Parts: sequence; C-alpha cells; structure tokens
Amino acid sequence: MVLFDLGGVLANLGKPAAQMQLDMTEEDYWTLWMSSPSVHSFELGEIGAGDFFSLFSGELGLPEAPEIFERRFMRWELSLFPMVGSLVKHLSEQCDLALLSNTNIIHWQMIHRQTDCFARFKRLFLSFETGYCKPADNAFRHVLERTSTSPEQILFLDDTEQNIESARRTGLSATQVHGINDVSKVLTHHGIDLSSVPCC
Repeated sequence: MVLFDLGGVLANLGKPAAQMQLDMTEEDYWTLWMSSPSVHSFELGEIGAGDFFSLFSGELGLPEAPEIFERRFMRWELSLFPMVGSLVKHLSEQCDLALLSNTNIIHWQMIHRQTDCFARFKRLFLSFETGYCKPADNAFRHVLERTSTSPEQILFLDDTEQNIESARRTGLSATQVHGINDVSKVLTHHGIDLSSVPCC
C-alpha cells in the first residue's frame, strides 16, 4: 500500500500570506499555522468553521468579524499538482492507495471539487473526520487498524520530517518528499513502473 500525505505531496499549498493579503512573510504564517491551537482544533474536527474563523483571525491580530475573515481565508486556494490524476490512476491499477492528511473540511472540499481521483483510494484518513493528527503515533496506528495492513507493507510519503519519523517509529517505510517529481522518483526506486505516466 502507498499511503500519501496531501499538502506538499499531491497538492500545492500555495502562498497563504500573499493570497490572504496578510502583513507577514510566508514563513511566519506557516510557523503560526503549525502552532495554532485553533488550527489544531479545526483539523481535529473539534470546532466548526465559524468558531475557527473567529479564533484564528484573533491569533493573526486581525480585528475582523468572522464573516469578513472567512472571505479572506477563502482566497487561500489549494490545488492538486499537475498530472496527479494520471499518477493515481496508474498506481491504483498496481497497488492499494490511501491518504493520511492533517486537513480541515474547507481545504478538503476545495481539493475534492477539483478531481474524482480520490475515488481510487482504498481509504481516506482525514484528520477532521478521524480525530487523529500527525505526527501523533495513534494517527498511524489508526491506519494499520482500519486497513488490517502490516506496517512493513506500507510506503508512506509525506513532506514533513516529524511525520516521517513518527511513521518509522510505528514500523512503516517512510520517505520525505516535496511534490510530484519527488513522489515519482521514490515510487520508481521502489520498483513501480511509471514510464507510461506523463508526469514521470
């Protein structure tokens, strides 16, 4: 089984600070995003979108009503990398696919509207649905329990070193990748023929 992360692996995370017209660098935005209590709660499915908009706009120091901040937040658009659909179609004919992503309902719907390729995945482990976020070990144990797959039979691809380390502690074969070109190189290294896939 190939277990994919979503953002940074199959999807372009964009430039949220610029897209949302925030007075901060992309690096500072991502530092805040990754440490934000409201983001964590939203991606665990513990709070809804309205509460998230209210709380996160406060963390950003924006004196905006939640409905105003919602319009700003929706300018941050995520998109699949080119040719992901072709890669997924080809892979699904050779092995089982699954997705393990820390995400929220807004970003997932944004991505899901763009493609039907996730119908080819055996399982989708979305943090806002499962209540488990990487790099917690229980996120990976949940995958093993629900797929009845032994760890050594899973190749996990993620763009974050901390998630890779956690996956390896759980026994998975895990490799850090950034974007679809890295993905294709790793899959080829593992003996998967991608010669007929346009992106690879």
